[in-house]
Amino acid sequence: MYEYKISVILTTYNSSKTIKTLLNSLINQDFNDFELIIVDDKSDDGTVDLIRKNLKKSKLNYSIYVNKHFNGLAFSRNYGISKSKGRYLVFINDTDMVYFNHLSRLYYGVTHDNSVNEDDISAENLENLINAGENPLSRKNLENLVDKNRISNDDIKSLGKEDFNDENYHDNKFSDDLKGKEKFKVENNDEKSDLENSFKAESNDEKSDLKNSFKVDSAFIKGLKLDQNDEFIDFKVDRFDSLFKIAKENGNYIKGTDLINLITLVKIPFCHVFLIYDKEIIIENNLRFNEMYSFGEGMDFALRYLSFCENIRFINRYTYYYYPKFKSFNSRNIIKSLNSISIYENLALDFYEKSFKNSSFKNFEEQLINYMIPKIIFKNINILLDINYPVEKIIGLSSEMGLFDRLKKFKPLSRDDFKYKIGIHLFLNAPDFYFSLRNRFNKSK
Repeated sequence: MYEYKISVILTTYNSSKTIKTLLNSLINQDFNDFELIIVDDKSDDGTVDLIRKNLKKSKLNYSIYVNKHFNGLAFSRNYGISKSKGRYLVFINDTDMVYFNHLSRLYYGVTHDNSVNEDDISAENLENLINAGENPLSRKNLENLVDKNRISNDDIKSLGKEDFNDENYHDNKFSDDLKGKEKFKVENNDEKSDLENSFKAESNDEKSDLKNSFKVDSAFIKGLKLDQNDEFIDFKVDRFDSLFKIAKENGNYIKGTDLINLITLVKIPFCHVFLIYDKEIIIENNLRFNEMYSFGEGMDFALRYLSFCENIRFINRYTYYYYPKFKSFNSRNIIKSLNSISIYENLALDFYEKSFKNSSFKNFEEQLINYMIPKIIFKNINILLDINYPVEKIIGLSSEMGLFDRLKKFKPLSRDDFKYKIGIHLFLNAPDFYFSLRNRFNKSK
């Protein structure tokens, strides 16, 4: 029997400068039937003490587990799943923030309940949080933004987000030990979390009380990305429009395969935190975050999960605000990202195997190999160039990592893609000329 409707899994690492805002946003949720599971990856900046201080007087049901060693995001999320007691899972990153009805929106979306408060941020009317005070994300501090096209840096800072440098986000390393302690009980666990064994007694205890005749496996809510200057990115244009059009034609629902198609075609912004997850699907299919990778593991987990989903409720609201994986680009993180490309290639192989039962997955395999992966590679190469990483080193890395061969597989799917095609062609055949041309273009901006 599940003890909560939702388990919120928050992984933290050296997030002392950002964690208070996130915790306040969870304390002020208009949805109460959830537990907060925090897995800290051996922070050394006082993060755990700050968490305890901020949650001590709250009414949240929470537990805190502290890894003995630095294990990485994937390990921490897997451990959080193994400790969860909720019917559904929601993941949140420690540098982000959520709107006061983020959880209620997701829960009522996945359970077909339309009786949900409409007082939130929509694509048509972006609202701003001002005069934040002690509880920056409480409902009483919300006011409508009169002019939706006028969101300034000061407006974003009023969300309660403090400035921080990329040094506060450290690289992931992996080891085997961890220990946990907080309200529920003290745990000492020196083994990797075994999700299947942890949940086997729960897998069929409870089913959703669905109001409609078909099962909904997840709900998808929109997120707004914040850039390095704490300003919304592309908020003037609804980049989820292609998803909205499909969902609108189907009563606000979208098939799992249709959502995978949009993601692998890079038609919409996507992050694994936009979804609510049915724990029974995770258990039945032994889904885990891949602990061998420090980049791409969230996308990989979400796409694998969606491959087992039939119907997904689309919620046309912005309730999640997030930063890129690393706030300030540096060569070490970019190279780590390029080293993680194989996680998508492994996913493509799995989709190929699924294609024998569902032909749609053959398209997804091809879209990953011939479109999404080359785009990720080329984007990261250009970031290295923009941060003045030596050209000869970029060429050397590209050769060493096999990036040239992967880029050759790129197939444009739209008119806009031919810009990528031309850029990739120049890079493959005359890299020095391409870099020179790009530098001149950047200087002319």
